[in-house]
Amino acid sequence: MEQNKSFISPFFSFNLTVIFGIIIGIFVNEISTEARPVSSFLFAPTLYIVSSVLAASVRLVLWLILEKGTMFEIKHVFMYMLRDIIVINAVILSTLSFIFLWETYV
Repeated sequence: MEQNKSFISPFFSFNLTVIFGIIIGIFVNEISTEARPVSSFLFAPTLYIVSSVLAASVRLVLWLILEKGTMFEIKHVFMYMLRDIIVINAVILSTLSFIFLWETYV
């Protein structure tokens, strides 16, 4: 099975980090209030730290379970982990943007 090397393909493929990003985006929207709007979460580094740790943890668990933790693939695991961190943060921002537009115009 040949893997796709494109940087854009993770944004359009099924991935656990995408699902977690959507869930985190919906959760952040649900816990926001008048006193603490969504923008306060967007400017706080906590959101991005939590999502990055979640993406890295999911990648490490998949590496240990599916690839049995082989060390000759550790470089690829770090590359995939970095890609997952970028993807989950982009999905969170996209989900929050979609919810904002939906609530504003519909």
